[in-house]
Amino acid sequence: MSTRETGTQGHGGRSAEGCRAGWTASFALAAAALAVMALAAATALTAPALTAPADQAVPSGETVIERAVAALGGRAPLEKLRNRVLYGAMEVPGLGIEAPLTLYQARPDLQYVQASSPAIGSVTQGCDGETCWESSSLQGPRIKKDGERAMSMRDADFDGLANWRRWYAKVDSVAADTAAGVAVWRVIMTPKEGEPEAWYFDQSSGLPVKEKQTIVNEMGAIPIVSYPGDFRRAAGILVPFRTRQVMMNGLQTVVMAVDSVAYNVDIPAGRFDLPPEIRALMAKQAAADSAAAVGDSSRTPWGGALREEKRK
Repeated sequence: MSTRETGTQGHGGRSAEGCRAGWTASFALAAAALAVMALAAATALTAPALTAPADQAVPSGETVIERAVAALGGRAPLEKLRNRVLYGAMEVPGLGIEAPLTLYQARPDLQYVQASSPAIGSVTQGCDGETCWESSSLQGPRIKKDGERAMSMRDADFDGLANWRRWYAKVDSVAADTAAGVAVWRVIMTPKEGEPEAWYFDQSSGLPVKEKQTIVNEMGAIPIVSYPGDFRRAAGILVPFRTRQVMMNGLQTVVMAVDSVAYNVDIPAGRFDLPPEIRALMAKQAAADSAAAVGDSSRTPWGGALREEKRK
């Protein structure tokens, strides 16, 4: 039996920017990828520091994150879920671009995102648990590598922030700070592969209210600051239904809105399979690597000896 949540109330009546649930990161990053393409087609945020109260010791990074996991709903509700589908849209107000956006996820780390817009065409992204890829009308198919692949793998993890120990080598509670108008603990999360991320957790509620990360791909390093909000409880988990992203140090703003979330649904067969154009690209790259390997071997002393023997 499936569960579908739309929600009508924000958590606790907060009007400030809300929390980011780690397991919806892929949805937000897909919107960011669309915005980057929109910029191509069309052609530091700072906060005042606070001092922690004298009677409040700075907690460890692990303590802050575990408190956030509990505030977001804890691990127990997640264990009852096998998949989810998020329906929504992204908007780039500065460029007048809007695009419907759908995210499919399933355990343990399967993901498929699709979006389309008359301005930039179609964009699909996915992960089959090993290969992370993207295919768009503007750039064609490509396979993510190195740090970008590592980030996509983290985002595809069905349990998200609750499974942080799988992906991060260390976390450091840096200092007291402010974000989204509240006192926070700023924590630097260093992944096992990829660029460090800065997360900001509300000192009062424990919820994350801001995240700074860098997407590194063929277009270069793209800094993104996310401010999720309007988060609602769905299947026992807090899900942000609206996320504002400030990209490239204020160059562009993207707004992503979730319309509804469905859990434990029948997902179309083969949804997480690699698409034909990605399989073809992988085969092409494998052939090129094989040819390069043969070329390298022909330059060895043994390769030269074999050529000399053939001449005789």
